Amino acid sequence: MSKLIRWLRTPVLLFALLFVLAWVTVASLRWLAMGAPQREALSLMQGEPALAVGENGYGWLMLADYAIAPNDAESVIASEVAHFAAWLEATPVASAATGDVQQVYASQLQEKFPKRPALSHLDPLCNLGAAPCLAKLRAEPDALRAQLQRHAERLDIAERSLAAPRFSSPYPPSGEEPLPSFGSWRLVLTSVALDFDEGRQPQALRRGCDLLADARRINRESSVLLDRGVAQALAESAAVLLLEMRSEAPAIALPPECTVALAPLDEAEFMVCSALKGEFRMHAAQSQRLGRQLAAKPIFKAFLFDEELQNAWVASAMASYCDEPHRQAVRRGELPKPAPAASRLDDADCYGAYVSCVLASIAIPSFHNHARLMLDHRAKMHRLLAEHAVASSSMSLAPTAAELSPGYPMAPRARSAGQSPRPSAPSAGT
Repeated sequence: MSKLIRWLRTPVLLFALLFVLAWVTVASLRWLAMGAPQREALSLMQGEPALAVGENGYGWLMLADYAIAPNDAESVIASEVAHFAAWLEATPVASAATGDVQQVYASQLQEKFPKRPALSHLDPLCNLGAAPCLAKLRAEPDALRAQLQRHAERLDIAERSLAAPRFSSPYPPSGEEPLPSFGSWRLVLTSVALDFDEGRQPQALRRGCDLLADARRINRESSVLLDRGVAQALAESAAVLLLEMRSEAPAIALPPECTVALAPLDEAEFMVCSALKGEFRMHAAQSQRLGRQLAAKPIFKAFLFDEELQNAWVASAMASYCDEPHRQAVRRGELPKPAPAASRLDDADCYGAYVSCVLASIAIPSFHNHARLMLDHRAKMHRLLAEHAVASSSMSLAPTAAELSPGYPMAPRARSAGQSPRPSAPSAGT
């Protein structure tokens, strides 16, 4: 027995030495990777948004698909959020590291309440995204009127969601919550156009300005990329519809509500930073859940996964869209090149937590495209607001070339003799 112990002592000691050496190497790489810039980026991206108080329009859109009495809405929303939070706590993150597969949340609302008539993106209604609405209504008047009658209750909820003083998801950050019925906002656009077409021009102009003002406010205050993208598309559509109505009824003075709707563009409407902070909160919540799952695999977690470092790598990539050089470039109508990744897969510090490094690198490439879309929205809104200023015989909102820049080169546009210059910007698909 003593001979066996002596024979095993050397390989066991060698293995223990190698294990300690590997652990020290990984710990050193993690210590070097988590420097002052990474900690500053974490601190910046972890900031909580300042939310308005009062009724939450997001909650109304959550319920738009179901026949729920308005008086029960608040308690139903609270119950649904609690149900989702419990599901989230009990459901593992889909990961090859743990062998868990993707699971999709099923809302309890499906079992408790009857569904309203379904609304499809193919239904004949005005579309989001700067598409002419009056022209669409007149091309299919009977079909659009039928849709408004069919979805009368949903229309009321959509208008209430827009008028609410705040719009933010009540769900815990995760990226796995069910999406609200954003398509219901198309009903509001169509309803405004119908008011105008049926002779209720003053009412239509007031509602159009309210719609534009609400969409711009939701875009400013939302802290998630998807919510902001939909609000921006709605704002562009509302601005176009308002132009259509003003061109056909130039003698009708705009109501006071239009002052807010047609105010100069605010930086919060096109800077991507606040939305990336919301995206970071979702990423951090996911990495925290994965970290809890990996507690059952301590060796794997000790060498391949580090929650804080993963968050720091993602935060470092996002923080470059929040610094002053990026803001100044956007004000000039430029989109800076994306900052280099905080850690590439072939960097030495990536080996301090290789799985975390891979997960962080998956999320990073999409940020730049979202910043480009924000700048594109800025250019389109500056053009639309300038056209409204022209319609009001005032060039106080005339945009500069920088304000009209979508962040990429624009070919000069030829102008025929006698044609007055009009600000222009390419469409989102340019």
